[in-house]
Amino acid sequence: MIFIKVYRHNRTAIRFFLWLGAVLFFLGTGLFVYARWFAVEGKVTLFTANYITLAFQGVVAWWVGLYAIRNEKYFVEWDDEVIRWWLPRRKEIETLRIADIRSVRTDRNKIVVELENTQKEFNLNFFFYPERKMIADKFEGIRQSLS
Repeated sequence: MIFIKVYRHNRTAIRFFLWLGAVLFFLGTGLFVYARWFAVEGKVTLFTANYITLAFQGVVAWWVGLYAIRNEKYFVEWDDEVIRWWLPRRKEIETLRIADIRSVRTDRNKIVVELENTQKEFNLNFFFYPERKMIADKFEGIRQSLS
């Protein structure tokens, strides 16, 4: 069985962004509260605006980490009988039995698979070149075996 992830992420980098986001957010929020109510007696200064920016950067770093975790679920896998994939903008995993394929057509960055009653499209734009070539070669091998 061959398994290809759509998005490759470094787990250490993801954890770093999540921790960095939390630290920046709490540091910025804490410094803002301290400057606003305790140090400057309610006056907004330039440093107070910087603390808000620091907290916002923490939220952005947290969002980047969560976005990377959410995208880890997308994949393509195949063996001798079945091709399964879950690509972005799809709600569920699609399964394609190789025996059910009637024809395979390759457009520019898309593979169109004709089945008995339907057709399925496989978008290659989500992949980098080595993975894109592996997937295209797999479908090309299926197309040649149908001829």
